[in-house]
Amino acid sequence: MTRDRVENPGPTPTEAASAEAVGPWPDDAELLRRHRLGDRDAFARLVRRWEAPAFRIAFRVLGDRAEAEEVRQDVFLTLLRAPGSVRHPERFAGWLRASVVNRALSAARRSGRRRGMIERLGRLAPRPDVSGPDGEPAEALALLEDSRRLADAMAAFEPEDRALLALRFEEDLTFRAIAEATGRPVTTIKSRLAVLIHRLRSKLGGPTRHE
Repeated sequence: MTRDRVENPGPTPTEAASAEAVGPWPDDAELLRRHRLGDRDAFARLVRRWEAPAFRIAFRVLGDRAEAEEVRQDVFLTLLRAPGSVRHPERFAGWLRASVVNRALSAARRSGRRRGMIERLGRLAPRPDVSGPDGEPAEALALLEDSRRLADAMAAFEPEDRALLALRFEEDLTFRAIAEATGRPVTTIKSRLAVLIHRLRSKLGGPTRHE
C-alpha cells in the first residue's frame, strides 16, 4: 500500500474544538466507531484532528522532520489498517499519543543519534516568520532566539525525557494523561518532570528551585 503523506499539519485538538463551535464533529470514540464500519470520512477527520500533535511529539523526541513525519504516518497507517488495535475507543487520545511516543523512541534507539543533535534541533526548530534583521519586531527576534535556545537545551536530554517535556509543556497534558501515554505511574511522571524542569532551567540560565 502506498503511504499517503499529509503535507500540511491539521488543527490541534483545541483548534478542532473551536471549529466545532460552527459545525460540530463527533468525538474521537464516535469517529473511530464509524471508521471501523468503513466510513472513510471518519478516518480523515481523525487524521485532521490529531496529525499536528502527533508530529509535534515525534519531532521533539527525534529532532528530525523526516523521521517525525515517518512516525506520524506509521501511526495513522496502523489506525487505517487495524482500527481494532484501539481497544478502548473512549481512550483514543491516549492510544495515539502512546503509539507516537513508543514509535519515536524506537526510532531514536535504532538510529542512536547523539552526535549532531544540538545542531540539527537548532536548525529545524520552529521559527517565527521573519524576513530579515531590518525592521523586525523585537518580540519576533526574541521568540526566534528563545526557540533556538530551547531546542539546544532539550537536545542534551535523552529521547524519553524529551517526550515527557513535550507532552507536558507543548501538548499541555495532565500528569495522568502523560502517564497513560507513556505507561508510567503518575508519581513517577511528577518526580521525573520536576528533575527535568530543574535541569532545563539550569541549561537556559533561569532560576532553579535551589536558588
